[in-house]
Amino acid sequence: MVNIVKLIMRLITTKGDETMRKILKFKLFGNPQIYLEDEPVFFSFSKINALLYYLAVNPVISRDEIAGLLWPNKSEQSARKNLRNTIYQANKALDAEYIVSPNKSILQLNEALVVQSDVATFMSDPENNLDEYQDEFLKGFFLKDSENFDLWSTKMSNFYEQKFMQFCYQKVIKDIEAKHFIDVEKNIRRLISLDEFDERNYQLLMQFYQDQNSNGKVIEVYYELSSILTEELGIQPSEKTREISTRSQEKY
Repeated sequence: MVNIVKLIMRLITTKGDETMRKILKFKLFGNPQIYLEDEPVFFSFSKINALLYYLAVNPVISRDEIAGLLWPNKSEQSARKNLRNTIYQANKALDAEYIVSPNKSILQLNEALVVQSDVATFMSDPENNLDEYQDEFLKGFFLKDSENFDLWSTKMSNFYEQKFMQFCYQKVIKDIEAKHFIDVEKNIRRLISLDEFDERNYQLLMQFYQDQNSNGKVIEVYYELSSILTEELGIQPSEKTREISTRSQEKY
């Protein structure tokens, strides 16, 4: 009898340890997805996703804050009830208490469990984690009955995009100065894709090609920019851009 009890306890402990070891991963740049042990997790309604996405960015939140954000048109009592159910459904689907409440007013992700996200990795060292930023934050994810959540999502999307552009440009300059050219072209192209009207990035790419004696590419980039500015804005490239192009045309 004692041996049977020990066996049962061992099985329970093993299952608990396996749950504790499971890694919850958030992919929030681009089309968002949540993974548990690298397997995608799908939830029964989108408010669960929204709650988890919000917690992934804001590790500690108030119940009133998130209830008002997700159910703005409900009474306080109804919103709180919906929140309790959403937390229950989330933890049930994840097979562990990933969302915990240290007190009656606070929610947070369980610090005893392993949680990872591309946003956290990127923000920990943006310049050296540029590849974590794959696309805009929560791309394509909306809540049809919560304008405030969508406004928050848009605000954060703009914040992360600006952060990426700042550190990407900074890294490009540093890499060129250090003659580490392997990612320079790729990163400038990423900057251009985010703002096709910013001549500064075209100038940077043209100057980079020119320094590599790739004058044909300089001219190609110039006409690419010229076409975009003419068709979309009805203007010509700046004098500085034209000067870079002229130098390459004289050598080509």
